[in-house]
Amino acid sequence: MRTPRNDLTQLSCGAQLDLTVLRLPQTSAQLTPEDSRFVTLFNALPGLGFGSTFTKHLVYFDGPVAQADLCGQGASLASGFGVAAIYVQACSGAPSSVIAAHELLHTLGAVPRGAPHRCPDAQGGHTCDSASDLMHPFLDASPLDAKLLDPGRDDYYGHAAAFTDSQDAAWLVQLDRQQPFTVTISGPGGVTADMPGLDCAQSCTTTWNTSTRLGLTAVPRPGAKLVRWSGACTGASTCVVTVAPGAAVSALFAPALYRLTVGVSGQGAVRTSGPGITCRPRCSAAFPSFVPVGLTATAAKGWRFRSWTGACRGTKRTCTVPMTAATSARAVFARA
Repeated sequence: MRTPRNDLTQLSCGAQLDLTVLRLPQTSAQLTPEDSRFVTLFNALPGLGFGSTFTKHLVYFDGPVAQADLCGQGASLASGFGVAAIYVQACSGAPSSVIAAHELLHTLGAVPRGAPHRCPDAQGGHTCDSASDLMHPFLDASPLDAKLLDPGRDDYYGHAAAFTDSQDAAWLVQLDRQQPFTVTISGPGGVTADMPGLDCAQSCTTTWNTSTRLGLTAVPRPGAKLVRWSGACTGASTCVVTVAPGAAVSALFAPALYRLTVGVSGQGAVRTSGPGITCRPRCSAAFPSFVPVGLTATAAKGWRFRSWTGACRGTKRTCTVPMTAATSARAVFARA
């Protein structure tokens, strides 16, 4: 079972189809000839801000046409960008819903070369075995629910051959193969995907076709950083996950820096690891968050190190502070 994955926009009345009215710079006379009209429409959309490789654009062209029986045209690039055009002033007897479905199937690869009932090249991209097939080259007044989608399941939809099967297109919601995918966010940041449909400013769950491949990007807020992924991804770089039952990821964000304050009681000093600081009797500095900082206590002459308090505990001279938050530690020295 399949249904189109529609582009929706949020309005006050809820999620609605995203509709836009465009005016092309060409004149009606320039767009009338059918041999150049579709190419002009196809090439114009990216320049008008509609060039996403994730979108098949359904265009209702209301200008004059020279060929009254050319109902529409549809095509896609290998990148995924596609245009299905309906010529409103043509084919007055054919329902626009049938034309729209027909041309959208063209953008999904129908009808591929190799299909057993593909028409000769003069009508290439169509099937010629049944007039009731939605991809028959000559449409009539029959409504959409009277049309059949590849009735033999051997040309372009639901077949088992090696050539393109529109049923598997990423632009269709596979109702029988849906999986929820949860992104859990902790801290100041969000997560986006390389496909439309996932843009989480906080923890969210979205639904995808099983086996959809998502490239996730962590987006820290200003002054923050991604600490790590967990779940289906690990580390702190990009995350690529394949949607499957139980698949989920978590993203942990934190301020880029946390402040560490070190104090000294008695006579002695504390030095931090790396290009750090030496504290006597008190100091404070910002360190990268979630990067452990080592502290070493050194007693002055005639004194001995006794213990730590605060973020450090125990009587060993060395201590490691995990820097998972702003924190403080104190070294206590006593007379020898």
